Amino acid sequence: MARCIYYKDRDDLRFDKQEHIIPAGLGGKQMLEKGVVSDEANENFSKTELRVLRDSLIGLNRMNNGPGKRGSLKVKKVKTPTVTVLRSDLNNDKIDSLLGFIFMGKSFVIPQLTTYWEEYSLSYQYVALNLDIPSVELFQIEMNEKTIQFLESKKRNYRPVHVPFTTDKNFVHIGYYKNNWYVATSFKKRLNVDVMAVDLLPVLYELREKLKNEKNSFKPEFMDEVVFKFENRLDMNFSDMGFLYLKTAFNTLAFFKGSKYVMHPSFDEVRETVLTVGESGKFIRLKDDLEHPDIESYIESFPDKAHYVILFSEDRNINAYVSFYREKPVVVKLGNNYEGEPFIDGLVCDWQNTEETRLEQWIK
Repeated sequence: MARCIYYKDRDDLRFDKQEHIIPAGLGGKQMLEKGVVSDEANENFSKTELRVLRDSLIGLNRMNNGPGKRGSLKVKKVKTPTVTVLRSDLNNDKIDSLLGFIFMGKSFVIPQLTTYWEEYSLSYQYVALNLDIPSVELFQIEMNEKTIQFLESKKRNYRPVHVPFTTDKNFVHIGYYKNNWYVATSFKKRLNVDVMAVDLLPVLYELREKLKNEKNSFKPEFMDEVVFKFENRLDMNFSDMGFLYLKTAFNTLAFFKGSKYVMHPSFDEVRETVLTVGESGKFIRLKDDLEHPDIESYIESFPDKAHYVILFSEDRNINAYVSFYREKPVVVKLGNNYEGEPFIDGLVCDWQNTEETRLEQWIK
């Protein structure tokens, strides 16, 4: 009978899927066997893992370097990019954020209506950065009509966009890209496009008339791409990041030592911390110098931007060095009652070449 290494003694579990050791969203290939991690545990992990891949330093590395969704290296295979709210890296009182995405270190702002709401006023502007458009006026006429049709529709299909930072400004951004609508707001209350439409449609109707009747005299506001440079600023949750390091290390231990081994009660606190996204600081630390004398030389031979997990025993301790994108590794302490033979093993994920290999292949 299958037993989940995380839920342990629960017997109401399904085992139809397999768990990636290094997250698939980072390009990980190697999976644990069926029957090791339950579907329920996998589903429990998915929301936190998504936050880390989207809203952390790991996520920023992923957006800047790759891979794409679920490990894809080819942008053409990714039908739609991960649209988020990009924040300006310049001080501007009027607009400090826009809808867009980051790919290979560059920011791309999608066509949108951006609105900022103050107590008694509304300011708005159409934006189309990084685009080759024939004219400002033509773009605004077309984008204004599209936005009116979207807000008038009783069946609006759109993707709500998470705001990955805190702000004291009240904004609503409505963007259109590759046949998809995106809506983001900083308002704390739940997004309600019906309420938004009541306020915005009269403004857009008025703009429609001005664009139609005052082509020569009316100069609509339009943001040129030289005005702003945008970057992705993140509000990081270190418990979430610790969760990913700890889960990856524990998965690797199960892969090398077997699921029966990690069922031992000495690992109960590890599994509980992963399941609850608890305080991982008791297991994780950063070190300026690596404690194992040979590991630094191994790492030097790894591919550029590779992910790796190196497990080793030291006295009675089982430790892991975990690194994503070959950043400074995190030291994960998994156990302190090891009684077997000394060992060192690991996985190296060269996601750029879609290869994942054992550490032994890199030991000279």
